[in-house]
Amino acid sequence: MAEYPINKGIGRPVEFKGLKAQYLFIFCGGLLALFVLFV
Repeated sequence: MAEYPINKGIGRPVEFKGLKAQYLFIFCGGLLALFVLFV
């Protein structure tokens, strides 16, 4: 699983810092929302 973001990061460091960071924040926000809903 960890190979995918690593490969994309090596291939396109700009995209890694731009899009990947955005998706990471959205993913963390979703996890936090689910955690609050279930707990």
